[in-house]
Amino acid sequence: MATTITQVTGQAWVREADGSLIPLRAGMQVPANAEIVTADGASVQMQTDGLPAVSIGGGREVQLGAQTAQPVVDPFASAAGVPTDADAARVLAALQAGEDPFAVLDATAAVVSGAGGDDGGSSFTRIAAIIETTNPLGLEYPRPGLSSIENVQLGGASAADDGAGGPTGDVIPPSMEATINSDGTVTFQFTEEPFGFELNDIVVDNGVISNLVQDPTDPTRWTADLTPEEGFEGDVTVTVPDGSYTDEDGNLGFGDSDSVTVDTLAPTVSVELEDAGAGGAYNGEQITDGVKATVTLGAGTQVGDTLVVVDGKGNELFNGPVTADMLVDGLDVIITDLNDADSTVSVTATVTDPAGNTDSDQADGVIDAIAPEAEIEINTIAGDDVINAKEAEGDVAVSGTVGLDVKEGDTVTVTVGGIEYTTQVQADNTWSVNVPGSELAENSRVDASVTTKDAAGNEATAEDDRSYGVQTDLPTAEIEITEPLFGTDNVINREESTQA
Repeated sequence: MATTITQVTGQAWVREADGSLIPLRAGMQVPANAEIVTADGASVQMQTDGLPAVSIGGGREVQLGAQTAQPVVDPFASAAGVPTDADAARVLAALQAGEDPFAVLDATAAVVSGAGGDDGGSSFTRIAAIIETTNPLGLEYPRPGLSSIENVQLGGASAADDGAGGPTGDVIPPSMEATINSDGTVTFQFTEEPFGFELNDIVVDNGVISNLVQDPTDPTRWTADLTPEEGFEGDVTVTVPDGSYTDEDGNLGFGDSDSVTVDTLAPTVSVELEDAGAGGAYNGEQITDGVKATVTLGAGTQVGDTLVVVDGKGNELFNGPVTADMLVDGLDVIITDLNDADSTVSVTATVTDPAGNTDSDQADGVIDAIAPEAEIEINTIAGDDVINAKEAEGDVAVSGTVGLDVKEGDTVTVTVGGIEYTTQVQADNTWSVNVPGSELAENSRVDASVTTKDAAGNEATAEDDRSYGVQTDLPTAEIEITEPLFGTDNVINREESTQA
């Protein structure tokens, strides 16, 4: 008959002839005379064909007898008569009623002596062959008072080995527990001080272990640093294989493993300020309308990550989960808390994934909201502020000067009678434009304006006007000759020709 391990709780082993220990697992078959070793708190359940199940508790060293492979003949079964069914019924009834079962038996109940092992024996009374199968049959081995490994016979009998006694020294293999901590360290806790435990004994999937150190105050406790692979998302496993170390007596130890899910792939984000002026600055008009910023979500960012956008003054412009549309189109925000006294504008975008990986980007801009200043002046028109008939027939130069922040190239607009004439400021801050005299003759005022812009696009405009007169009528003259012109006869003689 074969004996099969049906259940193992905790750690248990079968000892080989050479002293090595083989871990027991459910489904294994053990041979006759096998030596079973269990750790504290462990238990092993076995089943032999045709026999009740057997359970061995923790902290035991039990040797199975040859009876595990064949039916066991109870030596007392033939030495004592089996009570009738009525006897069995009376005993059961007494037990259930809490009475003494011996009181209901006849005096002829068989009494036999059973020899124990070397450590002693006992006599017992066989009261009945009452069969009530208990699954599993609990065996508490070794029994108190026995110094040797017990020989377990599954048929119901048990006796100590006839040998000189059990093994000496520590025969229970050590064990350990590996724990990955939240701070990135790993703790290796052993049941007793390990020997031969080294860094290269540790197997790490998707990471690297380093800095293996034994606790100076607790030789059973070791720690190390765990570093996941860069950019890895998934499970990192730390394993100490069985047999990687021994205890002080040379027993090979059992290993352990632990896993943790990591996410080292950080999301990415970038942010830019839009629509700055030609000089890279924002003018007064732009900050009045608000400055737009565009957030772009890059590689590693996923739907559900948290995005927070704030301006330079701490105002929260967005705080919420990343959406699928954001991954494609980004996110636009408007910075509105700005005024002419501000010299800068900034925005910061931060994205964080559920694992705590984060990325931030900041964009800064310059604000120049102070407008430039301008002035313009019109010179005397036509030299005397009067348009005469001759000037009215040709072009008249209307000119003037500019000042303050007005610069070369700025445009001057001259308006006469609703008609505009334009020119540019010269390097010496003068300007001039020809206006038809006929237009000037039909009006009496000239208007001039100049507009200038700074690098940020802030504008300044100055205006001037000048009145003038128009005189286009020609003067008239009249002359009269009184006769005689010469002398008394209108004839110039010799004498008259010499006179003054």
